[in-house]
Amino acid sequence: MALFSKKQILIFSDLDGTILSSVDYSPGPSLSAVDLATKHGIDFVIVSSKTRAEIEFLQKEFGWNFPFISENGGAIYIPEEKPLKKTIKSLLRDGCFWKIEFGVSYSDICEALNKISERLEIKITAFHQLDTRQVAELAGLPLEQAKLTKIREYDEPFLVAEESESKIPLLIQQIEKQGLRYTRGGKYHHIIGDYNKGRAVKTFKELYQQEYGSIITAAIGDAKNDIPMFEQVEYPFLVRKYDGSFEMDAVIQNIVITDGIGPAGFAEAVEVLITNSYEIKGRTICDK
Repeated sequence: MALFSKKQILIFSDLDGTILSSVDYSPGPSLSAVDLATKHGIDFVIVSSKTRAEIEFLQKEFGWNFPFISENGGAIYIPEEKPLKKTIKSLLRDGCFWKIEFGVSYSDICEALNKISERLEIKITAFHQLDTRQVAELAGLPLEQAKLTKIREYDEPFLVAEESESKIPLLIQQIEKQGLRYTRGGKYHHIIGDYNKGRAVKTFKELYQQEYGSIITAAIGDAKNDIPMFEQVEYPFLVRKYDGSFEMDAVIQNIVITDGIGPAGFAEAVEVLITNSYEIKGRTICDK
């Protein structure tokens, strides 16, 4: 029986390093964990830095049709058949999705980043400066998948040539002066609009609460940029990195750090929620 089975359970989850391996982007045990959870009536929402096109491709490959939050919180996409009858008609229609948009235009984001890098004389490598083949090589992606990651709407990933302790704070300061935000996930820096994963998760939670009343929420991620998402749920889980470590900067109060790495850690978190064993002997629970 699922945890708190009388209430609707909603799991928000990152993709890279969580559902997908950060080494080869394979899902491993994630697929069976999701299948088991959905059989217990648990709903999932994907929350990722990936684009809408990338997430749609992955969902089709895995046979999923979950709501998702793209580009670090740029927009919420809800499949048209999702039964949120009390709220869905108030949302914008975008193809086969209902959509809530938070981000500013991609062209404005890129223009701001270019001006900031020139002003500070910081050499960057941003996705909009690269062709599809170069993105594929940089990100270690197949060419077809790199095409999807180039279809960006709200968020620009970039690398900094010299990541000195002095340059990155200056870069962040200039981004924030433009009314924009900086975040980091994995090896990439990101410039985004005035939003984050937490704002989108909070909005989605409110939709579910209007539909179901009291709900139980959990979040699974592996990085510091997942903190805004973690802070919006009752049960946050931090998944270990490929080398067995975990990101200390991502630790918040009462977070559970999985024993498993990547998809194995994701599956472990899902099992905890299904089996109502939140405080299992030996599990690392941080009370920061």
